[in-house]
Amino acid sequence: MFVLKNKKIFIGISFFLMALSVLVISVFGFNFSVEFKGGSIYEIEYLEKNIPEISQISSSLEKDFSSLKVSSGDGNIFFVKTEELSEENFSFLKEKLSDFGKYQEINFRTVSPSISKELLSKSIFTFVFVVIFIILFIAYVFRNVSKPVSSFKYGAVATLALLHDILIPTAFFSILGLFFPAYQIDVLFVTAILAILGFSVNDTIVIFDRIRENLRLAVSVEKKKNEEGREIEIEIFPSGEDFEKIVGNSLNQAFRRSLFTSITTFLVLATLFFVGGELTKSFSLVLILGTIIGTYSSIFFASPIIVLLQGKKS
Repeated sequence: MFVLKNKKIFIGISFFLMALSVLVISVFGFNFSVEFKGGSIYEIEYLEKNIPEISQISSSLEKDFSSLKVSSGDGNIFFVKTEELSEENFSFLKEKLSDFGKYQEINFRTVSPSISKELLSKSIFTFVFVVIFIILFIAYVFRNVSKPVSSFKYGAVATLALLHDILIPTAFFSILGLFFPAYQIDVLFVTAILAILGFSVNDTIVIFDRIRENLRLAVSVEKKKNEEGREIEIEIFPSGEDFEKIVGNSLNQAFRRSLFTSITTFLVLATLFFVGGELTKSFSLVLILGTIIGTYSSIFFASPIIVLLQGKKS
C-alpha cells in the first residue's frame, strides 16, 4: 500500500509537527479564559430588535479591557468575559454597552484566581485520568496479542497517536489566541480535546483490530515432534514482509470506513462552525482539527509505526 511504502515520510511529518507544536506552545503559551485565570463574566440581554454584532461590541471594548471575549447566546443574549473588574471599570463597561441600545442585566459574576486554579487542576486531572483509562483499555483489548508485535507496543503506539492528535490542535489554538482574543483555552476547549481523544482512539483501535484479526487468520500451525518423540503443534507467525502486507490489507479494508466516518463528522462540525453561534465556534473548530488530524494519525502514523516496530524485538 502507498502508505506503508512511504511510511518513513509520513512518520517523519508527524514527528516534525509534534516537535513544532511543543515549540509553539513553549514559546507562545496559552490565551486562557476567565474560567482558568480568574476574571468577570457579564451576561446581558438587549431589549431592542436591532441588536449589535459581536464584532462591533468587541472592537468597542478591546482597547479598554484585557482578556476580552464576547459571545452570544439564545436570542439577544450576550456574554462579556474580561479581567476582574473594579466598580469603576464595571460602570464604564455598562456605559460602553449601553451605546448599542437598551439592555437588561441577567447575571454578573467574578471568578477568583483560587477557583480558576482549582478548575484548571481538575481539568488536567480529568485529562490524565482519561488518557490512563484509554491505555488500560487498549492493553486489555490486545492482551492476547503477543507476536510478531506485543500488546504493549500496540498500546504505546495508540498513546503516541493520541499525543499527536491533541498536541497539534492545541498548538494551533496557541497561535490563534495571539491574533484573535476570542479564541481562548476554556472549559469547552478541554471538553473538545477529551472528545478528540475518544474519536481518535476509536479510529485507531478499529484499524488495529483489523490487523489483529487478519494476523490471526495468517498464523499457520505445523506439527513437529519434540525431543521425547511426542507430536506437538507449533504456531508459525508471518515474517516481516508478510506482516507488512497484512497491515497494508488491513488499511485497505478499514480506509473507506474511516474516511467516510470522518467526512460525515466533518460536515456536521463545519455546519456547526458556520451556522452555530459564537459560543460554539471555538468548540467546533477544535473538533474539526481533531477529526482531520485523528484520521491522519490512525492511517498514516499509527499503522506505519507498528510495521517499523515489527522489526524490533518484542
